[in-house]
Amino acid sequence: MKKILFIDDCPDTMELFRESVEIDLEEKGEDVKCVGINDLPGIKEHILSGEYDLIVSDLNLEGTDFMNFCIENDCIPKVPLIIVTGEYTKLSFFEHENFNVMYKPLDVEMLFREVRERLF
Repeated sequence: MKKILFIDDCPDTMELFRESVEIDLEEKGEDVKCVGINDLPGIKEHILSGEYDLIVSDLNLEGTDFMNFCIENDCIPKVPLIIVTGEYTKLSFFEHENFNVMYKPLDVEMLFREVRERLF
């Protein structure tokens, strides 16, 4: 079973993406579990747990930049990472070998393709 962590400070957005991706992958015969989190204190624990195969995160979380949060808290993900943002900023300073940025408004089909490419 593949496990995906969705991080977003907007619970409705997080649930929409989590449920949509989970349904899409299950319909394609994949065994997947999607977990959502929207509180900053729990993010580090989830990232460092090692139980996820992919992390999809919004860039801005409660006024905090996800990338800086990971660097400052020594919890840079070791798994593939998809960052979702509405800001067209250069994120190359964040060194991660399996890292992609998707810009809002998000094309859900593109998200599905990106998740499948990273996991299977």
